[in-house]
Amino acid sequence: MHSIDYLERCKEKFDRMFKNFDFVIIPTTASIAPKINKIEKEDTCLIWTTFGYPTISLPIYNSKKTNLPFGMQIITNKYNDFSLLELSKKISKLLK
Repeated sequence: MHSIDYLERCKEKFDRMFKNFDFVIIPTTASIAPKINKIEKEDTCLIWTTFGYPTISLPIYNSKKTNLPFGMQIITNKYNDFSLLELSKKISKLLK
């Protein structure tokens, strides 16, 4: 099986699973933002962009130790961008 075929099969599985949800909320990164020239933990966001889902990342707090941000990512179904923006606005207001 070619990589493109495998990727397409995975995408179809995600599409079937995701149709039962309006939004998925996950951490944007595995930890707080790394300092410049420090190694960042593996990216948890790539799968969503690979499969073409609209996403947005919101900063939710700064680390007390480093004062660097930590965020959450909201993912939605394809073509649901406006609902994603509306939810993001509501969450941002709650976090202020």
